[in-house]
Amino acid sequence: MGLSSVIFGAAGAHWLSAYIYVGRIDTYETAVRFHMYLSVIILLVVLILRNIGRQFSIFNPSLVFFLFGSLIFSGSLYLLSLSDISLFGALAPVGGIMIVLGWIFFIYYIYDTKANKL
Repeated sequence: MGLSSVIFGAAGAHWLSAYIYVGRIDTYETAVRFHMYLSVIILLVVLILRNIGRQFSIFNPSLVFFLFGSLIFSGSLYLLSLSDISLFGALAPVGGIMIVLGWIFFIYYIYDTKANKL
């Protein structure tokens, strides 16, 4: 996922710059930024969950919400900036809510692990 954020960033700066609507350049940059942030967050969550002794699964709710939230949030912003179809902008809050749910599940797992070790 981190690799794809770098590719999308480079593509937006070079190859896709002619296709990004002028008023949507900030939107594209926001999509790349959050894509990269969430790539790092997902990696850190995996490392933290493995190191605190939680049974690790790719289907962990926090990872699922972070992954799909990132895809919906950044993906809708990429599509909005390339097509200027406002419907795509309406999908971004759905991805944002999923990212918030990812944080809630992650915090729950951390709290639950600490509570069980006391």
